[in-house]
Amino acid sequence: MKILEVKSQDHFFKQILPNSSSWLPLAKDICDRHGIPAKDFNAFADGVNLVALVDNEFVVKIFPPFHRHQWESDHRTLIHLDGNLTIPIPQHLGSGELENSWTYLLMTKVEGRLLESVWPSLTHQNKCQILFSIGQIVADTHAVGVGDLASLKPDWDEFIHNQATAAKLRHEKKGMPEHLLVQLDTNSLA
Repeated sequence: MKILEVKSQDHFFKQILPNSSSWLPLAKDICDRHGIPAKDFNAFADGVNLVALVDNEFVVKIFPPFHRHQWESDHRTLIHLDGNLTIPIPQHLGSGELENSWTYLLMTKVEGRLLESVWPSLTHQNKCQILFSIGQIVADTHAVGVGDLASLKPDWDEFIHNQATAAKLRHEKKGMPEHLLVQLDTNSLA
């Protein structure tokens, strides 16, 4: 399996990610590795990793070395939640490491449509029902318990502090008035 060379994150996002012909053969190799005789591979247009829909039945997600923490989180969380939710989630079919510290996740596809594709056409009542359902799914997911996932990065306190700091810097840059900026106390959020 020939793995792609990532010269920098910028190189990945500008040269590799948008050029599916350069990386879709990796998705085929991964399917072969797991005994899936796939024929049709289509790249997803959105995202920060290489993601392919395979035979409209499977999804292969390939992570560059600098997104190893995302792979660790995705594959461990998928396994942890399997059978513990009332909604369908992708089934973990395989994950592993490729050459040069690239990682991958192979899973089943879950049927559905992107919320953003239907949101504008929904009534206010439909939107409220969907948001209520999302809240219930989040509550059900949190009820599963963290277990071994507690060791995943990032450290929550550090993450919240960094998010708050970045938000304050972003608002300063955009010209938020000082009397509002002082209310963004980043120390009280951590």
